[in-house]
Amino acid sequence: MLNNCKQSYNIGVGFLKIEIGTNEAGQRLDKFLRKYLKSSKDIKVLEPFAGSGTTIIEAIKNNNTVYWMDNNPLSRLICECKSNAVDLLELEEALMHILNTVKEINDVQVTLVFANIDLWFQKPVQEALTLIKQNIDVIENQAVKKALLVAFSSTVRKMSEMEDSMILAARRSGNREMPKYDRIDVFDNFESNVRKIISAYEEWNPIIGNDRNSF
Repeated sequence: MLNNCKQSYNIGVGFLKIEIGTNEAGQRLDKFLRKYLKSSKDIKVLEPFAGSGTTIIEAIKNNNTVYWMDNNPLSRLICECKSNAVDLLELEEALMHILNTVKEINDVQVTLVFANIDLWFQKPVQEALTLIKQNIDVIENQAVKKALLVAFSSTVRKMSEMEDSMILAARRSGNREMPKYDRIDVFDNFESNVRKIISAYEEWNPIIGNDRNSF
């Protein structure tokens, strides 16, 4: 069973509403692990529903080896980001290269594969998301690429016609006026999301270390 899990030896990053140290769920887990696992590297923690990585983070803070898995691809992506340090200079350079590139392109052929895409996304949003995704796809540094994909996933949700308050996909009510987005709105949101991730990594990179990776 453990062979199908991810093994993580690094503490994670507090972004996307995960406020490490102040998060109530994290505090409860931290107390549990300190009480029952006694901060030993020989202790192994299995997290079969990794979600946003709270258990992973708290287990590693207590020097425990943690094996994790999750069926949700986005959860797996977030947990992988939270388990590996990122070169912030490369992340910043990648962000600026993407923004400078996409803003210079006028004609866009939408290549996103998304069911009922016209129902969920306005045309300028489709074009902007296509441009961003195409530029992320060619990045070779995997840690940088994954961090950008997490930011991209947040932008996809925010710029869609999805009701903000809904966890599951539900379109905004028909009796409410839909906000009109252009490409710049999408680019600005993406940049904001990446900036949040950079800020989080500034706090956690020294703890994670650049010479340790997840498996």
